[in-house]
Amino acid sequence: IRARASKMNRIIITREEAGILAFSDMDLIRSMDSEVPVNERESIRRRLMTVDRIGNNIRISLVGSELRVVVPLTDEIEDDSECIVGISFQSGADSIDGRDFAFCAFEGGLDINGRNIGSMRMIGCVFEGPSDIESCVFGSILDMRCSRFTGNFGAEQLISCGRTNFGHCVFAGDAIFNSVEFRGKCSFSSAIFESKADFRDTVFFSKALFSRRTMLSEEIQTTPAEFRKGADFTNSSFREYAIFVGTKFIGEAKFNSSTFFSKAFFEGIDGCRFTAESGISFKSARFGMYTSISNGDIREMNMDSVTCSGDLALADLTFDTEQRFSNVIVKGYMKISSPVLPAGCGLSFIDANLGDLDIDLQYGLLSDNAGRLSSFGLESSWVGGH
Repeated sequence: IRARASKMNRIIITREEAGILAFSDMDLIRSMDSEVPVNERESIRRRLMTVDRIGNNIRISLVGSELRVVVPLTDEIEDDSECIVGISFQSGADSIDGRDFAFCAFEGGLDINGRNIGSMRMIGCVFEGPSDIESCVFGSILDMRCSRFTGNFGAEQLISCGRTNFGHCVFAGDAIFNSVEFRGKCSFSSAIFESKADFRDTVFFSKALFSRRTMLSEEIQTTPAEFRKGADFTNSSFREYAIFVGTKFIGEAKFNSSTFFSKAFFEGIDGCRFTAESGISFKSARFGMYTSISNGDIREMNMDSVTCSGDLALADLTFDTEQRFSNVIVKGYMKISSPVLPAGCGLSFIDANLGDLDIDLQYGLLSDNAGRLSSFGLESSWVGGH
């Protein structure tokens, strides 16, 4: 099956077939009569895909596969259908009427500002104008996985009471999630933010997932989010786990004055390193029981006035400049292992208060060519009460 899929570049399926792949149970999907190989059918049902519009078609690109699945669009809609599949809407979506949508195109974007909505599922859709769901209240499910937003996306002051999923979405314009309340589990795994991403003053009451580990073709793959022009999480709040495993920040990432009540993971995994190409700032952030920033490439990291009520682990990080820890408070232990810094740069702690400090230099390429740490300082700092 895998060999067959690699030779096929494009398969056209019917709207009916696309509806089964989008909404039916896995047993029916595996047994259905389709030219799409079983593995790729399962990938579509599990939302491991991105979409775009090519002419009058929706093209589905599957994670880990060269196959492209094409759904032809039509403008004929059945009034009594609960699931709308493969429809091209000439205007924007302003009334969803409790229906589910999959592989549809909305030439005018999405405009449901200020509505109270029970649930909304719009899977693999393309919104070609500005989209606005600001001040909406979703009582149950908000699921827009694998959709593409070509214009700006506004979700300011949105409240989502149930599960929220924007996994594998592509935001071509600005994505504004300012002052949002995500009260249930929230996922942006493998989402791509091509322009500004604004999460300021947003509260994640449950797990916040910006990456996902998936079994694909008998291999576990990490599908992280990617922020191409910076991300601003200033003054945001994460009540449960915050998972940014393998996440790539190409523009500057800001988590200033944010609060992490539980565990936070800014890590690389399985060859997918955590990346902050333009730097990352945690200035005045507050971390909870455990925080790991590891296996990553970071231009510079601002940790000024950070407070950790638990432990803080910094492991296998590559920095492009001197790393300073000013006014840092870590009530548990702070462990720094295998750091990589440019020649002539070092680590310094200024007015820090650390419960315990463990620095392991055994495997680091410290100071690059020098092979040693150029400088290390503890100025006006306390470690373990000393």
